[in-house]
Amino acid sequence: MDYLDQYLLGALDADDPFSGPVVQLDDAVDEVIKLRAEVKVRAVAFSVHDPDYAVRLLERYPAFDAVMTPTALQPQGGRQPAGPVSGVLRGRGVKARHIR
Repeated sequence: MDYLDQYLLGALDADDPFSGPVVQLDDAVDEVIKLRAEVKVRAVAFSVHDPDYAVRLLERYPAFDAVMTPTALQPQGGRQPAGPVSGVLRGRGVKARHIR
């Protein structure tokens, strides 16, 4: 295998002792970004259950290419992201997709 399409830092949680404070993720994120720069990873993503924590992560680490949450970012039938993550996504020109 030459590269990974996406590297996902999974299930990050502000209250989880494994994830810890955002500052503890600096080294992990730096390593994944380095892998992307070396073209060993094409996209860097994270999953999170708390949309507010997702916003904090996106603000701290603007290099993330994708975010996965268990909550819908789009209102029923709508095409625009909703909730606290929406402003960050729209500010980056990212289109949110709802996958069922």
